[in-house]
Amino acid sequence: MKKFLFASLLALGLCACSMEKVAWENPSSFVSPTGPSATVTKVEMDGWQTIVHLEVTHRPNYWLKIDRGTVLRTDDGKEYAIKSGLKTDSTETDVKLDALFRLPESGRAKFALHFRPLPTSTQRMHLIGNCEDGGICLWNICKTQSRGHVEPLPDEWRDVQYDNSETLPVARIDSGVARINVKMLDYQPGMNLKFCISGFRPLGSDEYFWQNFPFADDGTVKAEIPLRIAREAEIHIDGMFRKNIVIAPNQETSILLNATNDSSAIVAFKGYLAKTDKDLAQLDVDKLNSFLQYGIMDSLEVCETPEQRYNCIRMAFDRRIADIQTMTYTPAVKELLSMAAEKEFLTWVESFGQRYVSYLHDQSRFRYNSKLWDNLRRLSESLLPASACKPYKLQFLNSPTAPCCQDFWNMPFSIERTADKSKYPLIWDMLNVDWTLGYGNSYTQNYVIKDKQCRALIDQFEANRKRVADELKQQPGVYYTTYDTVPARDIFSVILGNCKSKVLFFCVWDTETEPCLEGNKALASLKGSLADKDIEFVYITSTRSRPAKWQKMIADIPGEHYYLTGPQFDYLMKKYESEGIPTYVIYDKTGNRSFQSIGFHGVEPIRQAIEEALK
Repeated sequence: MKKFLFASLLALGLCACSMEKVAWENPSSFVSPTGPSATVTKVEMDGWQTIVHLEVTHRPNYWLKIDRGTVLRTDDGKEYAIKSGLKTDSTETDVKLDALFRLPESGRAKFALHFRPLPTSTQRMHLIGNCEDGGICLWNICKTQSRGHVEPLPDEWRDVQYDNSETLPVARIDSGVARINVKMLDYQPGMNLKFCISGFRPLGSDEYFWQNFPFADDGTVKAEIPLRIAREAEIHIDGMFRKNIVIAPNQETSILLNATNDSSAIVAFKGYLAKTDKDLAQLDVDKLNSFLQYGIMDSLEVCETPEQRYNCIRMAFDRRIADIQTMTYTPAVKELLSMAAEKEFLTWVESFGQRYVSYLHDQSRFRYNSKLWDNLRRLSESLLPASACKPYKLQFLNSPTAPCCQDFWNMPFSIERTADKSKYPLIWDMLNVDWTLGYGNSYTQNYVIKDKQCRALIDQFEANRKRVADELKQQPGVYYTTYDTVPARDIFSVILGNCKSKVLFFCVWDTETEPCLEGNKALASLKGSLADKDIEFVYITSTRSRPAKWQKMIADIPGEHYYLTGPQFDYLMKKYESEGIPTYVIYDKTGNRSFQSIGFHGVEPIRQAIEEALK
């Protein structure tokens, strides 16, 4: 009997020794964007278990949990349960399943996850934890380190031909739908990725476009975007990439992606301006157009006169343009890069003080202090006054193709004095449509929009705004007023005249500032408790708030609402000696100002001030 047991154990030992052992060093993988960043450093497979060695990198003191339900899944759909999180060497940390594990101050930790044995012939696996709750999920763990895709390239994507001579389209209004079709190789159901398109305000709309399109289980996305002209748009997937492409009405763009976290995520393009989009995907536009790479700050620090400083900035711009012309990208990409460089140049000239002080701060030459910052900004603005800037005529942003570029719609105000509006009047009509719809007034004072289609967009917008205003008038408790024709110096007395013999609560706010929105929400209950009191709530905003968005928001904010012009708003802020919003002011029944606060500092100070004024 003893001999039999000994022989059995010996046979078992020999069998174990003869079992195939497979190790993948630094295999490729795709990390789910919903969880912490993790890298697979090694995979070990034998007949007893499969060990996945991980290095997690996340913010310090992050609480991480490895669920007992974590599995390894193979391509045939089989799942292999986790057994433990015991470390295998001194560099790793033991992890207890279903227990919270706190990352150290470094934000890095190594550990080993032990699973039931996978076949050693496995070519790909997926580590699936509680992805929706911040757990670790790693897809497409493969032996290869090339980050290449396992899924075969679809036939329609083989031998894609590109046109190296693509140019940007001349701006013209052509209403239609831009279609974007996306296919991601090696996409796995459960990744729950979203393809985001954003970064522009469609002509004829008062709101920026930002929309997430979820991937279908087969790794495809079909997006349709209403457009009136060709536009540069941003595409991105969290944890993967963020790039720009050009889209146009009634045009189709197809994008082939690879499920990877590195720079090879974008594989190919087809359709509208495919080569241009491919070139843009290879660029870091912000870095390319940064004048800092030309040593501009070192040059500026030795300049003694404003003229020398201007010439230094102009020299960096000219060198940037010369470099762009030598690139091997399509003419369309060169146009976009040139426009971005020209906008950078104009921004440097227009806001030299802000750029200069920001650079000093980034270089840690002083610690941040708001008062010091303001003083340095005012000082540095005198280093390059407008009088030192030579007359400059736009070369790129005033071209017929300019509205295709994001930078055209984000030009600094100096554009007004550098542009020849008579050269291509349609693009200036478009810019004024965008400005009018976005902020309720023309970009250029006394500028008349002449193009019939552009004028029709304004008329449509005004009709919709009137419709919303009429609806607000029918809503009890919300009153909406504008006084565009009232001189700025009289606006305060006009508003006060509407609310005589009452305690007045003034809130100066806008629709984009977070403290304003926080204050409106927090004060709602206080207003409800004062409904039977002799107090009027007055809300004042200006062109800093987009009209359509403002109209939607005030429907839920009972009170008197006033939408002021820029000069009216500036006059009111000077009267209150306020440079910030929200600004809260309370007047008692005799018209005396009894309270003022800049910024929202909680409900209680306002409650006490109102109760005192009501006495």
